[in-house]
Amino acid sequence: MSDHIADSIKYMWENCGQQVTLDDLADVAQCSKFYFVRRFRAETSWSPVRFLAAIRLARSKKLLASTSMKVSDISYTVGYLSYGTFTSQFTKAVGLSPSQYRRYVRGEQVPLRWSEQHADCGRESSTPLLRGKLLDPGAAPMCRRYMSIFSAANPLTSAVALLVVPNQGTFSMGCLPPGKWIARAISVSSVRDEINRRITRDVRTGICEFRLRENDRLEIGITLSELTIRTPPFLLALPQP
Repeated sequence: MSDHIADSIKYMWENCGQQVTLDDLADVAQCSKFYFVRRFRAETSWSPVRFLAAIRLARSKKLLASTSMKVSDISYTVGYLSYGTFTSQFTKAVGLSPSQYRRYVRGEQVPLRWSEQHADCGRESSTPLLRGKLLDPGAAPMCRRYMSIFSAANPLTSAVALLVVPNQGTFSMGCLPPGKWIARAISVSSVRDEINRRITRDVRTGICEFRLRENDRLEIGITLSELTIRTPPFLLALPQP
């Protein structure tokens, strides 16, 4: 990734509570607005507007989990002018409303909304439409791996499926309609930091965009790697271990 695009993403994280414009980001990247949008999409596979929205939602998740701020105050703190828009986008991307997510991360039993909406998708079948393998060469022992499917048209919409991937890294699923999709994989593990004597969370992600046509039987591979500044935040609420 070019330094200028990385600088623009850093600017998003540092200023997501403000009304950041494409002109602001293009200025940070030291290029025209048209070239910036094209270059940003080429390097991240996301538009700048959606990347910024994902950052705002990721920041709101952290505030919901770590503070007692009102949900409405959080929405304005992370840059939303409309509380209704924030709630709608959060619920679609995370699979829970903001208040449900706060209860969920505090240990309450809350059903994940995506699993209610897409109860049949993601189930294994004798003739799966999609097979694949997660390659995770740097994974810590005893990590938990998940693979989610989103519409490629808008990766901030509700997930179609979330699969728990076994240790060998293979997965399969049926009931996936024809179309263009994004598969996002994530592995999560707890690692003991011997120097600071604390437990830290190690997160690795990977992404694959694919098209499924009528009567297709498709195989994909996803390589997981450490998070970088170019990695879009993973927003979907994961099952409790």
